[in-house]
This record gives sequence, structure tokens and C-alpha cells, in this order.
Amino acid sequence: MKTEREKQFEAYYKQIEKVEESIKNLNEQATHLGIETRFINLKLFKEQVEQLEEIQAYFNEVKMAPDQNTSEAILTIALKQFHQFIQGIKS
Repeated sequence: MKTEREKQFEAYYKQIEKVEESIKNLNEQATHLGIETRFINLKLFKEQVEQLEEIQAYFNEVKMAPDQNTSEAILTIALKQFHQFIQGIKS
């Protein structure tokens, strides 16, 4: 017999499976339609969430435009910077 907590975890992981399947389906549909945007399944740990929140708090302090202070915008900037760093190492 499962506890209520175990049932909640089971439901949680089933929802994750649905999200992952939705992401896969959306990306396949985007490919078929010639849409270049892709979705990724990104799981952040508590420390990473806190870091993102600190960046967003700083961006609020310096009056960054709201559309540039989203998780997606910040992660896009970070990826671009990391890519440039890697390209510098390769050169």
C-alpha cells in the first residue's frame, strides 16, 4: 500500500514524463514546419535557481528591461558567453 506522499511523487513523475513528451512533440512539429526555435527540458537544482534569482534581482536593481530579465533571456546570455569562452579556448 502506497502512502499519500508516494502517490504524490508518482503523480509528479508522470507529469514530468508528459512534459518531456510534449517537448519532443513540439520540436518534431517545429522541424516539420521549418520553425527554428526549439524547446529543451531543463532541470535546475536549488543552487542554480538561487543564482538565477540573484541575477534577476540585480537586473531589477539596474532597471533592466523586463523582457531581458526572464530566465530564458538570462540563460541565453549565459550560453552565448560560454560558447564564446569555448571558442576562445579552441583558437
